Amino acid sequence: MIEGTGDWPAPDGSFEMLKIAVPPASTTARYQAVNRILSVSFERLPEEHVDVVLSANSRFMSAIRSRYTWLVLIGAIVSGAMIGLLMELYRRYVLTFLLGRDNIPTLSMVLFQMLPFVLLIGALILMRTRTLERLRRQAFAAQLAKGQFIDSDIYENGIETTSGDVTVWMPWNTVREVVVAKKRIEILGDAFVAYLPERAFPDKAIFHKAGIRIAELKRQARLAELIDDLDDLATAA
Repeated sequence: MIEGTGDWPAPDGSFEMLKIAVPPASTTARYQAVNRILSVSFERLPEEHVDVVLSANSRFMSAIRSRYTWLVLIGAIVSGAMIGLLMELYRRYVLTFLLGRDNIPTLSMVLFQMLPFVLLIGALILMRTRTLERLRRQAFAAQLAKGQFIDSDIYENGIETTSGDVTVWMPWNTVREVVVAKKRIEILGDAFVAYLPERAFPDKAIFHKAGIRIAELKRQARLAELIDDLDDLATAA
């Protein structure tokens, strides 16, 4: 279910351009219901909810992982060099003892013979990782009650999400990122993530326009915050 109030959407389905304006003095105060831009209600699907939570965690952790990219690269290079050295020691000493000096194969032949075992071990590790990931998703989804509805109200200064007895308010200046992917709009806050699936909208066009509008509201709040900081610096000077 989706409801629009005010000028969103306009009768012709278009959006009015956002005007840069400083938000109210209290960015955590909710607007009146009459000032609500958009209201969306949809049934929570356990599998979809799990995917949203895990995707948000992955995005939050990506910034941390990027700091160790060089360490991972160096570790891979060192590990490759160590494996090559160990294989050469195995060829020179172990195979010499077992086969004799005249029957020692070349290093490339030893590596070629070991390749199937390496590929098999890699495939088993990948299969185990994916199986554990699927089991975690299933266990997480099983803990979520079915038939639960999520109600989200979009205001000019934030988004309010209610599920059951829990209500979360996120001002736009606390939103890190707005992502439109996998047929949903994900709104990533500092400590919470809200999402609006495409199935909650009348059609795909309204869904995409809502994503654009929400992203604009987030950018407007950030810009207004920057303007306030510049005003404070100018006043202090």
